[in-house]
Amino acid sequence: MELKDLRPNEMQKYHTAGEVISLGCTDTAIRRGRTKLGCTRKTLMKYVRWHESGDVSLFSHHNKGRKPATTKPQETRKLVERLYKEKYCNASFTHFVEILREDHHIHLSDGTLHSILKGAYLVSPCSKKATRRQMEKRLRLVARKEHLSKAESEQVNAAFAVLDDADAHPRRPRSKYFGEMVQMDASELVWVPGAGKWHLHVAIDDATSEVVGAWFDTQETLDGYYHVLYMILRNYGIPSRFRTDRRTVFEYKSLSKPDEEKDTFTQFSAACKTLGIELEATSVPQRKGRILSASYIYPHTYNNIRLCNKLPRTMCG
Repeated sequence: MELKDLRPNEMQKYHTAGEVISLGCTDTAIRRGRTKLGCTRKTLMKYVRWHESGDVSLFSHHNKGRKPATTKPQETRKLVERLYKEKYCNASFTHFVEILREDHHIHLSDGTLHSILKGAYLVSPCSKKATRRQMEKRLRLVARKEHLSKAESEQVNAAFAVLDDADAHPRRPRSKYFGEMVQMDASELVWVPGAGKWHLHVAIDDATSEVVGAWFDTQETLDGYYHVLYMILRNYGIPSRFRTDRRTVFEYKSLSKPDEEKDTFTQFSAACKTLGIELEATSVPQRKGRILSASYIYPHTYNNIRLCNKLPRTMCG
């Protein structure tokens, strides 16, 4: 091996050891060498012995050019990338790790999955705004390069489209305090294979994204939301505001023939008024984005939710 084959850090070790030898290996020369390399005296003297032996290959790492034993095959990386693009693009990276492990028997760590998907210019739907800005900056640098292939150009354009769709609606800042706003909704999914569809009534705190109440039922009903409200009152106290959709459970207004006498409180809204809880109903999904993320909870992880359940214990585990 020749000197030019060494990496920059290995080259620095070689030259520093040569400087120490040229200065006579004095205490001052050794202190300067240790400061430059940030190593101990014992390590520096080892580099000096390597330099004196004249064998440059001693400074080269023995695993240079070898792939780590944990490196995933290129076929697996392409499969993971294709699955995310075609089927699971709405799942966060953390949930996608669970999906790969339980449905496709592909075992990846969070870090490996992040490197694979970010290498394909993909970002999680739950990523922070700073992460999206970094990805956009990276895409712009790639787009400025000359002689881009057609495949690379299409990949960059697709990544830009994903970022544009993610920023289609302005972000609302989180509430400042825990309990200031609780978002409520229900998700209809096949949570257990072969058991039919269940409705998971969920309440999520807007400030912390903590699940403060959850209840399984066969339908989205007033009884389900009553149980969620009971959990919130028992475990956390009275919240300041609920934000929900415009189901008649929460709000009833006759649009065809408005009548103040008939447009009265529902049972749930009357209970909220008695407790001093403000009830805000909206038909815009983006106004309750925290609870929308609950719809993407992977069905096989329902056992991780701490809740009482109306369904049979044999079905719920």
